[in-house]
Amino acid sequence: MDGYQKCHRCSVVHPHDHFKSKKNGALYANCNGCLEYMARERVKKPRKLPKKKVAPGALVINGTPFSSMAACHRHVRAMLQRIGDGNLAVGVDDVFLRALFLRHPNHDKVGLRDFTGIMVGTNFGGSLETQLVCKGMDNTPISYILCIKSEDHSPLRLLQKAARSAVHPQAKQCKDEAFAKSDTIVCPVDGTDITRDGNSSHVDHHCVKFNDLLLTFIDENELDISTVAYVSEARSTHEFADKKLETAWQRYHQDNAVLRVISKAANLKLG
Repeated sequence: MDGYQKCHRCSVVHPHDHFKSKKNGALYANCNGCLEYMARERVKKPRKLPKKKVAPGALVINGTPFSSMAACHRHVRAMLQRIGDGNLAVGVDDVFLRALFLRHPNHDKVGLRDFTGIMVGTNFGGSLETQLVCKGMDNTPISYILCIKSEDHSPLRLLQKAARSAVHPQAKQCKDEAFAKSDTIVCPVDGTDITRDGNSSHVDHHCVKFNDLLLTFIDENELDISTVAYVSEARSTHEFADKKLETAWQRYHQDNAVLRVISKAANLKLG
């Protein structure tokens, strides 16, 4: 119908003068009335905050980065005060504390593994403490401070340790080749002179980072990381008990990793 147009929003046919014109002469799909209504009712989307950069060596609990153990300690202490003595942790507090307790050295022992909830209590000194609620047992106090100070014993962290240990010979070979003709080379990132010493140079995963390679390997092999067994549970050494799994990971890393030798400073900066 000449001189008229149907509004896309209200489906009413209006004369052309009920529609605003674009710079190219075309008419807007919605009539002036609908545009005014939409402008009044429009809710501004919240501004997206930039993701916090996690500094190398930062403590990360359940995805929340802390600049130091003291910062994490303050966070947990404030959380316990908010929950209150005699109350159970719920929601995000419960999720955070459960992730924190995975760092406990004995997290896999009976009692630390089969608890049903986390309660805030008071110790003999009058300070707030965390207690595990278990069926048919008294509440078991557990030191959140020890969890903060301890290493991360989560299934993913243990897998990362074993995976790094398994490909250490490949990293060593990369350094051997880089320093085969000279004791000093130039870092391709910051241009500084570096030597083979660990305080001077590191082996970097270029293009695709180590953790991304490992996560892709997990997905492609449909690996249940909670069932992976290790030869050693010591603090510094972890090796796969399943040598077929270890060999499969070594081959995958050999085929997909791009290794290069860069300065220690550049590696820490890249993260």
